[in-house]
Amino acid sequence: MKLTLAGAPRRMILPSNTSRTSIPRTNPIPLIIPKPLILPTILHATIPAYLSSLFTLTFRPYFPRVTFSPAHYSLPFLASFIDLGTKLPLETVLRRAQVGYTRPEQSVVRVGRYEGVLSTVWDLVVEERGGVFRGWRIGFWGLMLAWVLKTTDALGRGQLDVEF
Repeated sequence: MKLTLAGAPRRMILPSNTSRTSIPRTNPIPLIIPKPLILPTILHATIPAYLSSLFTLTFRPYFPRVTFSPAHYSLPFLASFIDLGTKLPLETVLRRAQVGYTRPEQSVVRVGRYEGVLSTVWDLVVEERGGVFRGWRIGFWGLMLAWVLKTTDALGRGQLDVEF
């Protein structure tokens, strides 16, 4: 086989054991996500976004207003709250599955156990509810702060429909 590079003909030398077929052999592509982490990863990636979108699309006809009002912002606020309420436990399950898969020898914090998705969710709700509720509380205050800032911004711009 001759290739021309910069005008000079050159020969390509291949090892004698190289396959010369035009169709290359395909080896299976290794999984990017290890098998034990597939279900927690899919649940974490799909369920919160699906529920948030479903909630917003279902209730959008009941909030047809285009201008900003606290009632209008309550729809995205509730959708974000639902997203937060489902994302935190599923994220905890995913992180525990990742730590359980890697099995580190030492850890700075106590590592919770992972024995499958449902078992871990049960442990979170029944035995370890403090950590999940602390995360929900922090996330809720973040959502409330965003709602207050949007409301005060709308008040300052005169865009808020307030009736006294």
